[in-house]
Amino acid sequence: MTLLTQDLSAFNLQDYLQIEGRVTLSDLKEWAEHGILRLGGTVLPNDEAYKVEVPGEIQNIRGIAARYEAVTFDRQIAMRKKRVELLGIGHPLVDALLAFHQNSSFAAK
Repeated sequence: MTLLTQDLSAFNLQDYLQIEGRVTLSDLKEWAEHGILRLGGTVLPNDEAYKVEVPGEIQNIRGIAARYEAVTFDRQIAMRKKRVELLGIGHPLVDALLAFHQNSSFAAK
């Protein structure tokens, strides 16, 4: 999943078109869950969504909550359920995970 932790500072439409279809929200979900758990956070089922306890190492990043009560990587669920946040690139939690992994010696296993 090194593709997910590429330098996004110069990200443009051409970059997106090159990876479009190769990385899905399901891939991002698996990567994010793994990263949250490896850093000591939790991801627990909450109805059709998930409750996330954010790892301490990324809680100090601006815009990050210590806990997310209802999040999903599924657009349909996020549109259908009130107060369920859609996670993806651009969401503060996912962006914080990406930034942390870009700037650390985190080794995916």
